[in-house]
Amino acid sequence: MGTEAALAWLWISAAVLGAVAFAGLVFGLVGRTVRVGPHCRNCRFDLAGTKLDADDARCPECGRELDRPRAVLARLRRRRLGVVAGSIALLLIAGALGTAYGVQRFAGYNWRQHFPTAWLVHEATRSQDQQGADAALAELIVRLEADELGERHMRTLADEAVVRYEDEYSYWSPGWGTIAGEAWTLGLLTDEQRFALLRGVIDPEIVHRPVIRHGDTMPIRFSGVTRPIDGINVRISVRPLAIGPDERHVEGFIHGMSTSVQKQPWQRSLGFRGYAPMGWSGAPLFRAVEHGASRDETFPYLAVAADSGEQTLMVPLLFEARLVSMSEMGTSVRQAHDLSGRTREEIAQSSDDVSRWVVDWEVPVRVFPRDAREDIEYASNTESDRSMTDAVWLGPIAKNPWGASTNLEVWTQFNAGPNEPGGRLASIAGRFVAEAEDGRRWYLGVGSIPAGGGWSGTGLSTSESPVHEGSPRQHGMDHEEIAHLAPFEPLEDLFEFEHIDVRMIPSPANARGSVEVAPIWHREVIFRRVPINAEEGSGGGGVPMTQERMQSLGQVTVILDADTGEVVWERPPEPEAETEASAPNGG
Repeated sequence: MGTEAALAWLWISAAVLGAVAFAGLVFGLVGRTVRVGPHCRNCRFDLAGTKLDADDARCPECGRELDRPRAVLARLRRRRLGVVAGSIALLLIAGALGTAYGVQRFAGYNWRQHFPTAWLVHEATRSQDQQGADAALAELIVRLEADELGERHMRTLADEAVVRYEDEYSYWSPGWGTIAGEAWTLGLLTDEQRFALLRGVIDPEIVHRPVIRHGDTMPIRFSGVTRPIDGINVRISVRPLAIGPDERHVEGFIHGMSTSVQKQPWQRSLGFRGYAPMGWSGAPLFRAVEHGASRDETFPYLAVAADSGEQTLMVPLLFEARLVSMSEMGTSVRQAHDLSGRTREEIAQSSDDVSRWVVDWEVPVRVFPRDAREDIEYASNTESDRSMTDAVWLGPIAKNPWGASTNLEVWTQFNAGPNEPGGRLASIAGRFVAEAEDGRRWYLGVGSIPAGGGWSGTGLSTSESPVHEGSPRQHGMDHEEIAHLAPFEPLEDLFEFEHIDVRMIPSPANARGSVEVAPIWHREVIFRRVPINAEEGSGGGGVPMTQERMQSLGQVTVILDADTGEVVWERPPEPEAETEASAPNGG
């Protein structure tokens, strides 16, 4: 039964019960006739034989004068008290049903559509009741869209919207984004107010890795509250400033990060109250170096001098908010060079639809010497060895439809019981390399698998090898970790095989690139006979894991000590005979 039908039956039931109750109440109060003849209305005494037309006629029983109007009853009646009581009960039930109908019918009624505009403006801007203020603001937006909101009231709302964006502690709702966008479009804002709106679009929160080595970049993750402006696509960028001894910015363009904040129409129609940025693009903001270290011109990140040990680094960050039409790369680079030689105050001056502000980012961190290993926490290899053999499978390796690239599915079942009691699977950070019997190798990607529970399918993909002749990435941890395995073959050659062996090599660089610090497993692993799907888009992503499917994937066969290369565990051979592959394979 639909809502309208239910409300109709509720109304009919209340009306019928109310009518029956009213009729019963009248019937019960009128009562039944007990005796016909004159009776005293006051004491119900039978006045038969009494001269009622005498001037001084009185009731023989109570002495009441009988010449008054309605002093004498023509007949004596007795009320039906049971009927009255039942009717009152029915009347109460009918009233309850009627009340329920009224609540359901009129609870969502917009009474504010009848309020004066001045009343609504005061409620939206001054009320401490956030729900009521939002309702008033919603009605004002309806009147704005209907062109029924005067300029005086619109200016009041525009000024209040600027305050809501400027003060991070003020209550903000999506309606204020609509008001801000309309005020921007109508030209009701000053330059200072527009810059304030741009600054208030995002309240950033920066999370960083708590440990770092000299020479490494600092992994960070940006998040925070965003306040979109309707119809205005805002580009937010952040990059560090290199402040010299004279308190002036001494370098030009330094790599930073950026994101776009814009509210889409469908978000507004659904009444979204929180908005995430479209994703930060860019690179780490700085790296830690020893005092006196010379700047590496090929490493375009801010160099922050830091001693070893626990300390708090101070990194000045320049935030810029601009309209997307102003955010072309060439413009950003040119303006970045224009900031050289300026003080913080000069840099923070906003102009040309670009709002700038400088924030001193305090970074509590523990700094380790260059090439130290203590910044990585290694899990108990013995415990992870016992769990790894029954918890991780690889495959299939699939050809992605957008070119010669691969997608490798890493299947984990962390709640699978270990071979021996006490086993525990640690986080895995590794690089995956396919190996054929003839010595050829293919780079499949790098990734991390966090420890946890339940099934998980993590896809690793790559479209080029990080170490090859002419590669732009001949330096850094990518090269250092897998240069000894180069050269790598073109990916399209990999799909000649039906199965291939895959080696997982521990990647401290990948672990150091994560904000979270978790114990990682420091072993090399060989997976035998990982299946290959040459058909495009035939990967395992989104396919439920079953026992039958699990048996077709590559399984841990050999575990090696990552430092010495010695075999620490090897899976016994299967008792049944292996079938010959119809195509060459690496297993």
